[in-house]
Formats: sequence, C-alpha cells, structure tokens
Amino acid sequence: MKFFLKSINLLLFVFFFPFNYSYAQNNEHLLKKGINEYNDGHYKIAIEYLEKLLIADPENLEAKLYVSKSYLATEDDQSKKALSYLKSLMNSEIASSYDHYYLDLADAYFKQKSFDDAVKILDNIKAENTNFLDVSYLRSKIENAKSYYSSSSKGIVVKNLGKEVNSDASDYSAVMFKDQRSILFTSRRRNENYPVAKDGYNYEMIYKASMDNKDHWTSPVIIDAENSKKSHDATVQLINGKNKIIYFSDGNLYISNYTNGKWEEGEKIKAVSTAASEPHCFISKSGNTIVFTTNFYSDDENLDLYLTKKDKKGKWAEPVALSHLNSDFDEDSPFIGDDGSLYFSSKGHNSMGGYDVFKAQYNKAKDVWETPVNMGLPINSISDDIYFNIHEKFAYLSSSRAGGFGGLDIYSVFLFDQVKLEGRVIDESGKALINAHIKMSSNGNIFESITDDLGNYEVFAPFGEDLKTSIFKNDKEIHNEIVSLKLSLRNDTKNNYDFIINATNSSLSSEDNAKTLDYFAINKKDNNNLRNSVEFKKLLNSGFDPNAMGNFNPEKELTNRSFFKAVEISFIEDEVNIEGKYQSQLIDVVNLMNNHPKLKMEIVGHAKSGDSSRHNLIISDKRVDSVVTFLKGQGITKDRISVLERDENTLKEKKVTINLR
Repeated sequence: MKFFLKSINLLLFVFFFPFNYSYAQNNEHLLKKGINEYNDGHYKIAIEYLEKLLIADPENLEAKLYVSKSYLATEDDQSKKALSYLKSLMNSEIASSYDHYYLDLADAYFKQKSFDDAVKILDNIKAENTNFLDVSYLRSKIENAKSYYSSSSKGIVVKNLGKEVNSDASDYSAVMFKDQRSILFTSRRRNENYPVAKDGYNYEMIYKASMDNKDHWTSPVIIDAENSKKSHDATVQLINGKNKIIYFSDGNLYISNYTNGKWEEGEKIKAVSTAASEPHCFISKSGNTIVFTTNFYSDDENLDLYLTKKDKKGKWAEPVALSHLNSDFDEDSPFIGDDGSLYFSSKGHNSMGGYDVFKAQYNKAKDVWETPVNMGLPINSISDDIYFNIHEKFAYLSSSRAGGFGGLDIYSVFLFDQVKLEGRVIDESGKALINAHIKMSSNGNIFESITDDLGNYEVFAPFGEDLKTSIFKNDKEIHNEIVSLKLSLRNDTKNNYDFIINATNSSLSSEDNAKTLDYFAINKKDNNNLRNSVEFKKLLNSGFDPNAMGNFNPEKELTNRSFFKAVEISFIEDEVNIEGKYQSQLIDVVNLMNNHPKLKMEIVGHAKSGDSSRHNLIISDKRVDSVVTFLKGQGITKDRISVLERDENTLKEKKVTINLR
C-alpha cells in the first residue's frame, strides 16, 4: 500500500512539475516583457503584458509596481488605476526598496487632485532616497494647481469635440481652415489597414473633419492615404487657413500644398532644419518670421523655443533662443495670434500639468518678451494641455484631461461664456408687451431683462445650457419655456428671438415647451454679441458703467458718445513704474480694447493739488509715459490713445486715470 501511494505521488509530481515549471516560466516572461516595454516607453504594450500577468498572479509585487508606473506615464488619465496599485504596495518590501515609490504615489494622488495627500507623501520622503529636483518639481506643480483650482472662474468655456472627431487613441494638433468649418488634425487611432508602431498605436496620420449643414462633425477621413508608410506624419500649421500646410515627418518640418485630395511632395523647411528634432513651428502671416521648437541646442535634450527672421535679401538669419520664454523643461507648439501674442505650451514656469498653455507678448518699446502668463483654468489642467491655436474668440486645444475618450483629445475653447439674445415679447396679434420681466435660470444663476416701450428685450446668457425661462407681467407668470442657445461657426448670426405669449404655451410645462435657438456666430470680428462675464464684472467693479451713455455700445460711431472712467491707478510716493501689481488693472482694459476695436482711450496724469514743484510734475508725466508704454507693448496702437494735458487746479492725487469711449 505504501509503495502504491509513493508511486501515485511520483506520478503526480512527474505530471504536474512540467506544468508548474512552464506556468512559472510564462509569468516570468510576461514580467520581463512588461518591464522592457515600460523602459522603452511603450506603456500601452507594457500594461497589456503586466495586466495579463496579474490575472494569473494577483500578488506579484513587481508587476503591480511597473503597471502603476505605466498607467502614470500613459497619455490617458489612468491615475486612478495607478493609485489603486500603488496603495496596495504600501508597507510592502518593494515599497521600501524602490527609491521612487513614494514619489510615484504622490504623483498619483496629485493627478487625482488629492493635493493635500500628495503633499503629505512628499513631506515624508527621505532626501537620500529620491532625486531632490524631482520632488521639488512635483511640489511646485501641486502648489500651482492648488492656486489655480481655488481661483474663481475666468468666463471661458472648454468643450470636447465629441466622439465624432475624437477616438480612444490620441487625437491632437487641430488646425483650422479659413472658414473654420473644417480642420486637419493628427490621430493615432486604430486602423487595421495601416501599420502599427512599436508602442502599440498606429503611426501618426493626418485626418480631415468637416461640419455638415447642421454644424455637426462628419466622420474624419485620412488625407494622406496614398503616401502612408511606416513613419509619423503630423499637422503643424495650415498657412493663412488655406491648403498650404506645414507638417512634421521623421523629425523634420515640411511645407506642402494639398490639392484635390493629394499631397504635393513636401519641401523641407531648411531655415529651421537641424540634425536633431523640430516637432513644431509657426510661420507669421508675412512669411518673414518663424518661431520653432528644437532640442538641437539643448544640453539636456529638452525642447526650447527659437526664432529666425528673413532679411531684406530673403536670407534666413541664425536662429535666436527665446531665452526669456524658455525654462529648464520642455517648451513646444508655438502659435502667433492675430494680435502678435505668442502662445506656447511649457512644462516649466508656473505649470501645473505636464504641459500648460502660456501667453507671451512682445514689448516693442523695450524690445523684450514680457514674462509668459499661464492661461490658467479651464484652458489648463493637471494633465497635458498643448497645441493651442486661436482665431478671434475661438480656439482649439489638445488635452489629456480626465473625461476624454482616450489619450489626447481635441477641445473647443470659447473665450467667452455668454451670448446676447435679443428680440421682442409680443402677443399673438403682434402687440408689444411693455415692462414684461424675462427671467432665465441655469445652474443657480439668474439672467434677467425688462422689455421697453416697444417690447424689446436684451439679455446675455450662457450657451449650451438649458435655460428655464419665465416671463412675468405685473408679478404674474404669463409664459414659460426652456431655451438653449447654440453657437455656430457660420458667418450669419441669428440671435433674435421673439417670445410670443398665447393661452396655449402659457399652460404648457417648460419641459414641453423647449427650443434650441440657432445660431450665434462666433467667427465675426468685433462681435459685440459675445461676452466674457468675468472680464465684464471686473470692469464694472473698476468703474465701468455700460449705461453711462444710455445703451452703451462700443461698436457704434463716436458721435454723441462721452468718455467714462475705466481705471484709476494710484501710485505711492515717487513711484512711476507699473510693473507687477498695477498690470492686472491695465490688462482688463487691454482685453476690453481688443474685444471692441472702436473704443478710444484718454489718459491723464495727476499730481498733488497745490504742489507745483517741477519734480512732482515730472513724476506725473513719467507715470503717464509708463502706462502708455505698457499699453503700446500690449498692442494698443497710438491712434487709439490720447494723453491729456495736466490741469493743476483740478488734480488732487498721485494717480493716472484712463477713460474710454
């Protein structure tokens, strides 16, 4: 019997040993492949290997570590999964032996917006175990994020273009055609007819998407299908909104004409071509200036911004680093706006994400670039925000923020949050209702208007939201409905709507009486039907009175328009510069001037009443000069600025006043 049992055990050992050995070998193979793919930067493939291993061996600590690192490194927002795995490793042997474990844990908390938890982890990291610069960089991002996320709204709306354009892979770098109803963009979406790169995604390919006659996006189509090969082709710039584009391929930038669905052979842009990589550039409207990014001149292989100009003989000058805009980290995706502002993305400065979008303006008077300004929420997030390009009050942005479809997604950016709706309140016979009270509500906010003697109303309200609308007469509700204001990239504007009061619709519930109002065109220059409510409120608080001249309309001719006080800047003793604390007030005025190009300003300097000393008068003039220089540096042309002579009999304080009309 004992012999029989020994024989059975021997048979079982002989039978199962090869299986167990093979099973262990397979797990080891999956772990090795996963780690190798992670080290090569192929995070998608690494996750596939490591997740497969964790199904077979759920407690494999090394697999948990590397899959969490892979989730943190992907363009997708997978920080929730990363945090779950990292927390499961807490107090384990691998957590104490791996130097960067706590840095990764803090990063995962940060990307989940648990800023205080992230800081606590960083505070407990031992200096000898982790690179101090890595800890300092993450701590800086956390502090920046806490500041941005705690600040008030900016009156800007950011919206995902939706599944019609975006895919579960990365879609990015959208460039607009002149009519703004079509875009070219880069995508790495799955397509079985085209090759897959080593990182598990399709190679970069250029797609075109257009709007139909109802302003809905149609399915994107590949526009370089005939020339598809095993390389990356990516959109960079559509020059002047036409069919001449700049694109990136194999580390270089090319310019090409696109006609009848076919590419002409691209010509390398030699002015910016180096032995390294130039992923992005922007050519000015004149064609005489190029801002580009390269890592050729960098000791640490980070991307930096460079500029080159064409001389009178048509020769390109040696590129010059934009040192004041470059940081110790990557800068990329430059874009020159219509007003000359330079937009770019950076991982440095006061960034909170990977890449944040920044805006810099060139001060012609001082011949320097001003300190770049972080565009803040909602344009930026704690994820990558890049490829920002703008026309008037509308822009496109690529972002890997939470809530997208996968990787980088393309977003619309509206630099306003309200549109003007106007019309009449009338009865079925067309008779005007005078002094009718229109009340719109959405998300706890109220938007109101009172009809005039002709039944006319005017109200600024948010777009893309259901506005529960009630109309009252003598404190009695006589009408209700739900309206939604829709934006359009068409040239025509249909922002007029008449509320018709009748017995039928007054008895309906607002849900049964719902309408979507088309269209509020947003691509018209000097559009007075769009409002950034936050900027408008700032101006109100600074003394701006939109009703000072009756119904104030900055777009009307100057006839019968009086000046109104917009800003007063009070200086301390002998101070003449407006750097820092005074600039925010002036930026508000600049924004208003840019939004309303017909506005003019007058500037007057003040000195102490009764103080006729030459010193104080000189100080007063210098203050005015400082303000004028700043405004000109922000792009306000001299024909829009008038400087008034001082009248010492009326001057009471050390200040500069700006009036607008």
